[in-house]
Amino acid sequence: FAAAQKAVRAAVADDALPKGAVQVVVADGTYFLPETVTFGAADAGTELHPVVWRAATKGGARFTGGVGVPKFKKLKPDDPAYGRIPEVARAHVGVSDLRKAGITDYGVIPGVGVSSPKGAMELIWDGRPQALAGWPNEGFTGIAAVPDLGKDADGKRIRATSFTYADDRVGTWANEPEPYGNGFFCYNWAAATVPFGKIDPATKTVEQKGNGNHYGFSKAGFWRGINLLCELDSPGEYYIDRATGRLYYWPTTDRTDPEGALTVTKNLLAARGLSRVTFAGLVFENCRGTALEFRNGSDVALEACTVRRIGQRGVTFAGMRNSRISGCDVSWCGAGAISADGGNPDKLEQANIRIENCHLHHYSYTAYTYAAAVAFHGCGVTITRCTVHDGPHTALIFGGREHTISYNEVHSVCIESGEMGAIYCGRDWTLCGNVIRGNWIHDIYSPRSQPNRAIMLDDGAAGIEMYENRFERIGEGISLSAIGNRIENNLFVSNGTPISVWQNWTKPEHYKPSHYTHKSLLDRFYTLKVHEEPWKSKYPYLGMID
Repeated sequence: FAAAQKAVRAAVADDALPKGAVQVVVADGTYFLPETVTFGAADAGTELHPVVWRAATKGGARFTGGVGVPKFKKLKPDDPAYGRIPEVARAHVGVSDLRKAGITDYGVIPGVGVSSPKGAMELIWDGRPQALAGWPNEGFTGIAAVPDLGKDADGKRIRATSFTYADDRVGTWANEPEPYGNGFFCYNWAAATVPFGKIDPATKTVEQKGNGNHYGFSKAGFWRGINLLCELDSPGEYYIDRATGRLYYWPTTDRTDPEGALTVTKNLLAARGLSRVTFAGLVFENCRGTALEFRNGSDVALEACTVRRIGQRGVTFAGMRNSRISGCDVSWCGAGAISADGGNPDKLEQANIRIENCHLHHYSYTAYTYAAAVAFHGCGVTITRCTVHDGPHTALIFGGREHTISYNEVHSVCIESGEMGAIYCGRDWTLCGNVIRGNWIHDIYSPRSQPNRAIMLDDGAAGIEMYENRFERIGEGISLSAIGNRIENNLFVSNGTPISVWQNWTKPEHYKPSHYTHKSLLDRFYTLKVHEEPWKSKYPYLGMID
């Protein structure tokens, strides 16, 4: 990379070079990146000489942050972990010595790794991230009881840091060195990965270690245990003994996989201040953190790229302008596929970021909530003609102004959570100029007690136009609140409730300070100069709020 970057810089600076793109053609093959490749302003193209980094064959050039899995050996009775592994699995489990292969940094536990600077090392096998050994293998277990600690001096409920488990099997984890729970411990719209400090079979109690769960616990909670060698009992499960550096795995195929990998590199590519550069037809795969991160640049494009098997987010556009992600496939990302932010929402200056014709799927497999397939903020982001499916929570989550969501197909999302929308926004009266048009949103079910929606305008979300959409086979079509929203010319087919309305005000006296949907609404509103241009002309109804 360094040599290619040096050559590009020289070519772009050459005044004698004829007008046209400077291209780096990457030959087919797999290229291991032991550390992040960085781009800066010095790597930018110009108006006369834009820069293109492209694969010789689309999909043929692969940049990976994963190393091959050291050869598995058969589990033997003298292995120190033999007695902890379920008997049903012992004939199938392979053992790999990571230390002998020079792999000593395992990062944090997957699930914790979605927000950790270190990230988590994961096992990739048969083209997919494998499952950390845990229980239940499918679905969740419950919470039997939660201690009542009363209320604090402000009258707020004191959140419990322990709970009584519902299934005696949890008690068998008492001697596991680093047990965790992953799931919806209190609300079915807020997930967490919680470290367990003590598991007491006598009292059937689990105690939280540290501050792993913001909302505490509830009898309505549902969760599963992870990082448990004693639960390695089915194909596709693995466990890393961090004390001995040994990897235990029950393969989904045989014990050799030429594509098998352990993710070791944090990020694959990071760019600051880059402009007039296109990356085309390349594959980026197998890393612990965010694969591609672009900040404070302009006129950057990802075209027909594949981003897959990523520990955190696939692609981040932050502070970008006039940039796009087009025709890309982003999948198997632990904490969302794409995030985009740019422009100035207070001055209504648009970033002109486009995410178009992309396939985004199997996202947020360790971060169950609020890690959307696309999370976007700022002003002037367009999501159009994309297909989004297979996610545990929302598909699109946004804040800011004058975004467009158009002609997308969204289905099979919110599959683990409740009280959520395939498209979600909330807590802002000034989400002005956002348009949701011509989308087909279908097969959004409600597996929990609270319904999921196609579009959820939550906690005072206002300023959204929704028209010419088709909503099909959904618990609720649109959940509507607050002011300045418009629903027109949509088609609702086989929805439990087409449109639900809550906390709406039909008379001035209906609105009372005690009924604020969220305390930050007025604070956010008063930061804007709604009586001045361009707000006064574009969104005059905001001037009616006193």
